Amino acid sequence: MLAFYLSLIDSPEARTKFENIYYSYRSVMFHSANQVLHNAHDAEDIVADSFLAVINILDAIDSTDEDKHGI
Repeated sequence: MLAFYLSLIDSPEARTKFENIYYSYRSVMFHSANQVLHNAHDAEDIVADSFLAVINILDAIDSTDEDKHGI
């Protein structure tokens, strides 16, 4: 799935930023969604939709935020 997301991003810097976010948060996002929904398939859909939304606002995410949150 990561390859699909990266194909939607033009710049190498933005791809790296997204990749860092993806690897840092994907598991916790899935776990949280699955706890609420009690359905792994629906949880995966929610996480996928969320990462698509992240791509849309990637420019607004400050890369220094990665340092603040331990990414």
